[in-house]
Amino acid sequence: MFDAQAKTLLLQTDQSMQMHNAVNEATQRAITQMLFAPVMFPVQPLLELHVSREN
Repeated sequence: MFDAQAKTLLLQTDQSMQMHNAVNEATQRAITQMLFAPVMFPVQPLLELHVSREN
């Protein structure tokens, strides 16, 4: 069993590693797409929210 401090460190380390891997995979996909499909225009991911207080 781990104490609270050890669990926190494990969770932070795991989160950091997962984020690092996700960024690396996204970068590799982007580079591969640029090299092998240069004619296609890249799609920019965009989330647009329209918020209104009108009922």
